[in-house]
Amino acid sequence: MAVPLPSGSPAAGRSRTPVRLGQRTAAGVLVAVLLILRVLSPDIPGGLRYRLDPWVRHAADAVAEKPGTAAKADALHEWLHDRQRREQWTHDWFGRLDWATAGARGGCRAFCETYAEIGNALGLRVRPVYTFWPTIGNPHYWVEIWDVENQRWHPCDVSAYERTWDTPWMHRVPKAVSLVPTTEPGSWAAHDQSQWEMLENTIGQHYPSGQVEVTVLERDRPLSGARVEVQVWLGNGMGGQAAGATKFVDPKLFSVLAGRTDTNGLVRFTLGHSAKQPYLIRLDVPDDSDWAWVAVHSNSLHRSTLQADRRHPYNLKASPPRLP
Repeated sequence: MAVPLPSGSPAAGRSRTPVRLGQRTAAGVLVAVLLILRVLSPDIPGGLRYRLDPWVRHAADAVAEKPGTAAKADALHEWLHDRQRREQWTHDWFGRLDWATAGARGGCRAFCETYAEIGNALGLRVRPVYTFWPTIGNPHYWVEIWDVENQRWHPCDVSAYERTWDTPWMHRVPKAVSLVPTTEPGSWAAHDQSQWEMLENTIGQHYPSGQVEVTVLERDRPLSGARVEVQVWLGNGMGGQAAGATKFVDPKLFSVLAGRTDTNGLVRFTLGHSAKQPYLIRLDVPDDSDWAWVAVHSNSLHRSTLQADRRHPYNLKASPPRLP
């Protein structure tokens, strides 16, 4: 029967020496590897995950030597589209699909989110943008990139290969809003649940827009905390012109923006100028809540008042009034 060695005996100390030596050796090797990655890898501030990914390192090589924000943004744009066109989707060391660019195989949302993630890892400041086309009934995604030289956010439609930093694409299709994530945790996921008030609306920075002030009253007194929603009506065959685009024969309402009233019963919105029909402003409460049509013009202020204690049935089949 084996007898355990006393913890203080010389023999016990000798038995632990190889274990300690192995632990120290492993730790030393890990530190050396990290130092080598830091010295030899391109300047990738996004963390070890990005430094270990060979394709992000390739993107860094494509971007690093470019002078200025615009050139760097276009270099990443070209690199990612080149991967997409040639379908160079690889697998990592564990057999998993290359996470860095596999997402770009999807539509505009997937491409923009992938571009933003890699761009931020390479030192650019990029945030994805959700917009809504009020005459087509579709959302679209693009990105805003912080222009270091001019100290402002610059819009880029990066999912389109032919649209680079200087492409004048913004006015091509009417836009209602452009919503970006805030510092609130989970804010970018809010648009999947139409929780628009959790996002920042930047439409006024890039597109002809107007201001809307909505006052909510209850028994002629300001109502605080009321949720007001902005909607877009499409019907009468409206929709996209491209092949296969949806045509809205049956009328449908789309929620595009929302906010809550302050202590004065007031909520403010910035909306892209109205195209084809006005916006529908309504209280987000059950039953026949109050509503109003608001035609938005560029560089103008529009005011509307809603009564929380008023029943105002809405007929979805009734076409909106013509724009003045």
